[in-house]
This record gives sequence, C-alpha cells and structure tokens, in this order.
Amino acid sequence: MLCSDCPDLGRCHARPRENSTISRFLVLAFARVTNYAILLVSPIVFVRILDQHAYGQYREFVVYAIALATVLGFSVKTSILYFIPKDPDNERKYVTQTALFIFASSALGLGIVYATRHSVTSSWRSRACRRSIRPRSRIRSAKR
Repeated sequence: MLCSDCPDLGRCHARPRENSTISRFLVLAFARVTNYAILLVSPIVFVRILDQHAYGQYREFVVYAIALATVLGFSVKTSILYFIPKDPDNERKYVTQTALFIFASSALGLGIVYATRHSVTSSWRSRACRRSIRPRSRIRSAKR
C-alpha cells in the first residue's frame, strides 16, 4: 500500500507493522522447517531409490556441498543481523551488499565446482571400476 502521505515509499503508515513482522517470521519459519524436512527426508527416500554406489555418490556430493557452502558463506547472513539494528538508516545498503556478496561467493563456488568437475568424475569412475573388479559375495542356499 503506497500513499502520498508516506515519507518512505517502502513502508506505509496505514499498514500495521506488527502484522508485517509476524508474516515475515512465518515465512522465514516455514522456509527453515521445509529445508530441515527436505534434509531429513531426502536420504530416507534416496536410500530406497538409488543403489549403494549411487547413494554413496549422493552422500559424497552433500558433504562437499556443505563444506563449500560453509567456507564460502563467511556467516554473512547472520552478521547482517548485527549491522542493521546498529545502523537502521543504512539498511538498504547492507542488504544490497549482502545480496551481492552472497551472489559473488555462490558464483565463485560454482566456478570451483565447474573447474574441478573432471577430477571429481574421474575419481568416481575409478571407484566404480574398483568396485566392479572386487569379488562379490554369493548367497548360499541352505541345504536341507
């Protein structure tokens, strides 16, 4: 809702601020709960769908992705919560800089993954070859 009496075009005095805060909280809470639910359910589903080798590749990818995201994240999302209350006049500047930094670090991470794709796939292929060479255990039928 925008009106001519509002000094700031982003916030209207006619809209109650409490509802906005509650709706933002609900959206954030829903997003986090959904993220945790996906992280919890996806291994349960994938272990039923994928074979043992493919599931191992999936888990290895998840480990690398979490490690790379942790290193490239630099806790930027949590540090913005410190700066905005200290200097609310520059809120737009902090949010813009944070979004640009997250975009740049994501692009850097994507570049690292793209640059190392051949070494990762070659290690997966060599593991698959070693796995197929190993003797497989045979199921012995019980004789009565």
